[in-house]
Amino acid sequence: MVSNTEVIFSKIPTGLPVIGKHLHIVKDEINLDKELAEGEFLIKTLYLSVDPYMRLCMRDASIKSYIPAFDLNGPMNGHAISVVLKSNNDKFKVDDLVYGITHLSEYTHVPAAFASYFEVRNEFHESKFPLSYSVGVLGMPGMTAYTGLLNIGKPKAGETLYVSAASGAVGQLVGQIGKVLGLHVVGSAGSEDKVQYLKDIGFDGVFNYKTGDISSKLKGLCPKGIDIYFDNVGGEMLDIVLEQANNFGRIIVCGMISQYNSLDSYQPKNMINILNRRLVVQGMIVLDFDHQIKEFRTAMTAWLKDGKVQYKETVAEGIENTPQALLDLFQGKNFGKQVVKVADF
Repeated sequence: MVSNTEVIFSKIPTGLPVIGKHLHIVKDEINLDKELAEGEFLIKTLYLSVDPYMRLCMRDASIKSYIPAFDLNGPMNGHAISVVLKSNNDKFKVDDLVYGITHLSEYTHVPAAFASYFEVRNEFHESKFPLSYSVGVLGMPGMTAYTGLLNIGKPKAGETLYVSAASGAVGQLVGQIGKVLGLHVVGSAGSEDKVQYLKDIGFDGVFNYKTGDISSKLKGLCPKGIDIYFDNVGGEMLDIVLEQANNFGRIIVCGMISQYNSLDSYQPKNMINILNRRLVVQGMIVLDFDHQIKEFRTAMTAWLKDGKVQYKETVAEGIENTPQALLDLFQGKNFGKQVVKVADF
């Protein structure tokens, strides 16, 4: 038996989750020598992805959504890159690197029924990219940026793209893809170092949404109006964009992190402009575009190699720091993609 630290979801929060009340670290034990049933395999977690959607999973299971609720008093789950330690499944060999949704724990026995949630990513054995990229720029966040902008944004060269939470895991990529496609790209972030980073990676205009009047700043940086808005925050920001969107504009609703922990939801005032300006407002769930995963990885890998895309990460060390990493994400304290390094490989 060996120690197996897990992140447990223990109570449904009504606002910002509290460590020790809603989220707990539990040190359990696991038998790594246990005989595996047919189709099972055993994995060791290397990097965990911490993402805003996890807040949506902290709800009563009776409330339906596109993603299941976390089990109360059970381990949370999320995207991770892991290594196979033992296998009784022909699709997964010892030492394979596997990417998928797993428990937020050091080790996991994967039942045969959940094997389809994983895929082999052995290209990272030889890759020059950091292994953490597998859960970021070359994982779900990268796929979200690529498929959301191309399929819902339908960009045309010369148009204006505005990205909120632009220094985050998805936003920084949306803006850089926009530049590759010939768009005028504007972004917003919550600190001066994040603003500078976005300027450094090629955004045409950037502003700190915490200082000054957002509407005035947007008008100054988007003099021709907004054709595409990649929304990661919702709330008042979305309402302001509805004021400044061009006719036939497209709004990709990818996230609403400003509302996830709010006890008083923002009520939009400019919804009439969806009608008046014939706007397309569409929710973005990356699962809808699984058929484009090969296309995405090919394109993103090439852009990374060519230096057309850069990627910023915040790496927390140790699985015991996962709850704090999640809270830092909700409060905007992280910079770029938030990951947790669980173990060396």
